[in-house]
Amino acid sequence: MTEVKAKPMEADITTYNDLHIFQSEEEYSIFNKLNFTKTGEGKHWLHNFFQYPFSDPKLIN
Repeated sequence: MTEVKAKPMEADITTYNDLHIFQSEEEYSIFNKLNFTKTGEGKHWLHNFFQYPFSDPKLIN
């Protein structure tokens, strides 16, 4: 896997809560709905991907 060095988009806890990225009731979170990882490392990578999304549109597409 290639590591991309980019400044992450800044979002506060209110934004994550409003978007239901990470919910205390995990079954309703976007993260849980899209988490099909098989390993702990994969889950950790996906969590970081959601927690620190790219700010550069070229990297998103």
